[in-house]
Amino acid sequence: MACAGNNQNYYAQIACHLDCSERCFNFDLATQISHANNSDSDDNDNQDHELDKEGSHSLLSYSPTCKVIDYFKVAHAIAHSPLPDPPKPLCMFASGTTAVHLATKPALWMTIDEAAMLYKLPDLHPVILDYLNHCVRGIDHDITGQRCGVPGRSLPSNRLQIWAKVHVQVCNYHNPRNVKPAQTMNAAPPSKEHPHRLYNSTVFSPAADSDWPDQGLNGHMVVQLRLVFRILGLEEFLAYVQHFHITSSPAGHTTDAAAAGLHVLKRAMRSNGEHIGGVIPLSHI
Repeated sequence: MACAGNNQNYYAQIACHLDCSERCFNFDLATQISHANNSDSDDNDNQDHELDKEGSHSLLSYSPTCKVIDYFKVAHAIAHSPLPDPPKPLCMFASGTTAVHLATKPALWMTIDEAAMLYKLPDLHPVILDYLNHCVRGIDHDITGQRCGVPGRSLPSNRLQIWAKVHVQVCNYHNPRNVKPAQTMNAAPPSKEHPHRLYNSTVFSPAADSDWPDQGLNGHMVVQLRLVFRILGLEEFLAYVQHFHITSSPAGHTTDAAAAGLHVLKRAMRSNGEHIGGVIPLSHI
């Protein structure tokens, strides 16, 4: 029941959850009785069929479920494979809090300038240079909106491999031994189905280590995933993101955001009206 809530007002939410479960049970029981009353004409055909006594009083109606694949275990097995040289880069990898899985083949191959035009990211080239220069200096990269790339630093290649989506998996907060079903994070360009593109938002850690979600958003940032890519010649998967500022509830705000433990987000903008973006390692998601 704790997993179905938002870690706020436990007792009230548990009572609400139990009330909802009881209603579901009563509805399920009523439909089974109704079905039994309406199937008298079929009794002769089902005389040899034995009812499942346990299933006849199940809390919820039966529905098939898919097996949840543990990406953490698979990533560990791949990383410690006995094979001498597994194919690189590894398309499934994990940190302490998150496992990431990408398709073996990228969705698109194009130059940086072509990607900047397709995804409408005019600062893509300079922020890639900024990220590489931070890595060379051994500095944790953060998105501050300051373009501080070192002049003359060259890219290993001008071509990118691009993925339109990535699968992300985390552990259950209340029972870390269990993993949750993987979620699909989209970073898709314009298409017939999605003419305005398709992006998802997520939380990322500027540093390699993360204590998410123990300390909430402290030390973390909320970002919109705009581009998932790899520069040819480098093994690391990267992401171009645009981030949000976390603000207090505006005056006159009528929702119960604060009471529910929610955050109010506002897009981070430069003085000229551009969205503040930057490049981060995909493993920090």
